[in-house]
Amino acid sequence: MTDDDTALREVDNALAEDQQAAAIRKNLPALIGGAVLIVVSVGGWQLWERQKTAISTENALEFRAASEALAAGDDGAASAFEKIADGAGGYAVLAKLRLAAIHAGDGESDKALALLREVYSSAAAPKRLKDLARIRAAYISISNGRDEVIKDAGPLESDETSMGFYGREILAIAAFKDGDYQAAEEMFRRAASSISAPEPVRQRAEEFAALASAGKAGVEFGEVEESDKS
Repeated sequence: MTDDDTALREVDNALAEDQQAAAIRKNLPALIGGAVLIVVSVGGWQLWERQKTAISTENALEFRAASEALAAGDDGAASAFEKIADGAGGYAVLAKLRLAAIHAGDGESDKALALLREVYSSAAAPKRLKDLARIRAAYISISNGRDEVIKDAGPLESDETSMGFYGREILAIAAFKDGDYQAAEEMFRRAASSISAPEPVRQRAEEFAALASAGKAGVEFGEVEESDKS
C-alpha cells in the first residue's frame, strides 16, 4: 500500500467520523428525549411491578386469613371472601369459588351458581379454575334438570383432560337421574374403559354402568342424592 493510499484512507475515515458527529449533533435532542423516555418507562414499569407485587402479597395474606377464619367456623369468613372477590386477579377468582362453596353449603344454590358461572365466563380466569367452576356448577345444577347440567358443563363434554372426565361423569349422572339409562350406561362404560380417566372416575363408572343397565331392565331407583362433599 502506498503512502497516497494510506492518506486517502485516513481522509475517508475522518470524513466518516465528521459525518457521524454531525448526525449525532443534529439528532441529539431526539436521542436525549428517547433516552429519557426509556428511563421513565423502565422506572414506571419497575414501580408498577412493585405495586403489583405488594397488592398480590396483600391479597394472599387476606385470602389466608379468610381461609383460616372459615376453617375456624368464623361467621365473618364470607364477608372477608366477598371483599377479596370484589378485587381483581387470581385471588379474586379463588375467593369467588370459596364463596360459592359457602353458599352451596348453606343451601343457597342460586347464589353459588351465580358466582360459579361468573368465574367460568370470565376471560381473566385461568382455564383450570374455569373448568373447576364448571364442574361445581354442573353438580349443583343436577337438581335443576339435565339441560342446566349440559349448559354448565359446556366444553368439558369433549375435553380430554382429567377435568373433562369429571365433567362427563356429572353429565352421565344427570342422564341417569333423568331416566335416560341408555345414554347414561354408554357414558359410564366409556369412562370405565378409558385408560386416560382418573382412577376414581373409572371405579365409579363401573358401578354406575351396572346401575344404568339395571335401570334399562326395569329396576326402579329412588331419588339420586346429592352431597355437598362430592
